[in-house]
Amino acid sequence: MKIREILKRAFMPRQCILCKEVIDYDQEMPFCESCMVEWLANLDLMCGTCGFDAENCICLPEGVREINHSIASFGVFYTPKAMTPVNRIVYRLKRDYKLEVIRFCANIIYQRALKLCEKYKIDYSDFCVTFPPRKYDSVKKYGYDHAELLAKEFAKLMGLELIKVFENVGETEQKSLTKKQRLANAASSFELLDGLQLKGKSLFLIDDVMTTGATLHVCARMLRHKGAKTIIPITFAKDM
Repeated sequence: MKIREILKRAFMPRQCILCKEVIDYDQEMPFCESCMVEWLANLDLMCGTCGFDAENCICLPEGVREINHSIASFGVFYTPKAMTPVNRIVYRLKRDYKLEVIRFCANIIYQRALKLCEKYKIDYSDFCVTFPPRKYDSVKKYGYDHAELLAKEFAKLMGLELIKVFENVGETEQKSLTKKQRLANAASSFELLDGLQLKGKSLFLIDDVMTTGATLHVCARMLRHKGAKTIIPITFAKDM
């Protein structure tokens, strides 16, 4: 083991991404034993509509279905106002910058993307990756754009180019709005950057949580208007 790695392990102990308990650097999953049990239990949750777990759930918000029918995916179920492992990870992803959390979420999305492409026989070698950026005020407040970092890590895993397509000019957070209000707010929140050449391009559209699908719907519609050929939305979590 290199001296640099020895010093890192000695002075920068690895922490569980949920409870921050110190864990071994060689451990595959970034959880302590008790949090691992919670995480695995969350993966066993079943959708109340289709009856499948997160990996096989076929229920997508209407706005997302309009993008590509069923060619969309997410990693895990998110339960609003609950303290599930997924909710706590999403909270840390948005508000408490930690590279291991971002990489963990990106890997979940990456695994889903591979399965989706295999299922639909999609050759993604010429795809690009993009994302709906965070509000400027939030970036200023927390010091980073979690959506951009998530998409960057995903693009790295897929071996694809990350391109910044949108600017977020919105002033209102989506989480406090109704489904109808979310669509209207998303429509006024995003603008395409100037000088883009998107005609004929295929893109993965990456975000953290799929709730009503309003943000993904609006962003995909704008990409289509600029001539994008295929748009596949994938998120880390989906609202139950």
